Amino acid sequence: FSVLSHGFESRTGYHFSPSARRRLPMTNTHDIAALLDAVEAEMKAIGFWDDDPPDLLARFESGELASYDQAPTFELWLQCVFLPRARKAVATGVFPASSNVGVLAAERYDGDPPVDEALDLTDILLEFDEAVNARGGGGTRP
Repeated sequence: FSVLSHGFESRTGYHFSPSARRRLPMTNTHDIAALLDAVEAEMKAIGFWDDDPPDLLARFESGELASYDQAPTFELWLQCVFLPRARKAVATGVFPASSNVGVLAAERYDGDPPVDEALDLTDILLEFDEAVNARGGGGTRP
């Protein structure tokens, strides 16, 4: 069962459906790069971007931090770890076997009350998941 191919029903009933916004899977690296740019732009637009973030990527690469939930905030993890690693995947053409960052965002932002300003960000991250998962991970595809 793929969360992405069937949408994601949140705890409060909000239905995330990335396929409603795009009809064809976005599997080429240019489309995925555009999604990453959209993540950054949306984070800046809703005030989730830190202009002077800590070097979390180095802490993750050293093993000091092992998971997104060990970062000071989910937003800092997105900015400092997820985006650089995802952009590296685009640059090298080597992607993980699967992605669930959109589902993590949906779980994070669909609380009680939901974080309404993060709904578009969540949709973009779900689209990223869909694109990576459609690629089947690994390998290269222009």
